[in-house]
Amino acid sequence: IFGWINSDDILLPGALREVAEVFASDPSITVVTARRRKRHVDGTEEVMPLESDRDVPGWFVRPLINQQATFYRMDVVREVGGVDAALHYVMDLELWWRVLFIKGTSGVRVVDREWAVFRMHAASKSTGGTPAFVAETAALLHDACMLVGAAEWADVLAMGHPRRVSPRPLPVGPGHRDRVVAMAFHFLLKWYGGCHDRTSYRMMRRSYELAQGHPRGLDAKDMERWAALEDRMRAPGWWAFLLHRKWKHLFA
Repeated sequence: IFGWINSDDILLPGALREVAEVFASDPSITVVTARRRKRHVDGTEEVMPLESDRDVPGWFVRPLINQQATFYRMDVVREVGGVDAALHYVMDLELWWRVLFIKGTSGVRVVDREWAVFRMHAASKSTGGTPAFVAETAALLHDACMLVGAAEWADVLAMGHPRRVSPRPLPVGPGHRDRVVAMAFHFLLKWYGGCHDRTSYRMMRRSYELAQGHPRGLDAKDMERWAALEDRMRAPGWWAFLLHRKWKHLFA
C-alpha cells in the first residue's frame, strides 16, 4: 500500500489499520480515499469534504485530492510509473488522474472516516504556493488538451501560462476529449472566471466562445460561475467590461 504524509501533516490514530483493512477486504481495490481535517494557524479545525460516490465524473473534473488520506495499491503505483518528480505542487493530483485514466474508477473506494490532518501555517506550500499550484495544473491540462485534439483549449491555457513546467503526459487520447475539455473548463472557471485582469478576461472571453451553449461537466458551483461569466461577457470588450464592473460596484 502506497501513500505519503508531508512533514506538516498528521495521520490520525488507527488510520493505517483501517486503510489495511479496507484493502484486505477486496483485492480489486486500487485507491482508497477518506476525509481529512484542516488545522488552521490559530489551531481551529474543520472537516474537509469527501469525494462523492454519486459524482464519479467529478473525480476527474473537480477532484478534492485529500492527499494525506488517500492510499493506492503499490502494484498500481508501479504500473502507472509512480509520482512525477518534475512536479513540486500537484504531484498528488497528477497521480490521481493517471491512476483513474489507466485503471478506471471501479477500483476506487470512498470511506467516510477521518484519517489525517492537513496543517496550515505561514511557511507551508499550500499557504503561499497557490500561483505555482495553478501553473502546474495548467501545464497538465494544456498537454492533455493537445493529446485529445482540443488545441483550442490548450491555446486558452497558454494565454495565462506561456512558460510551463514539463510534466509527463497524462495517459489520454482522442476518446477522452469531452472529459479533458470539461476538466480544463472547470479549471478556467474556478481560477480565471472573475476576469480580474486583462489576460484572464481574454482567457474567459475565448472560453465563453468555445463553450457557448453547451458547457460540459458543471456542478452547481460551476453553474453559478457560468452564470456570472455570461453576465461579464455581455460587455463587448475589456474596457467596456471594466466600465460595466465599476458601474455595478458604484450602485451595489
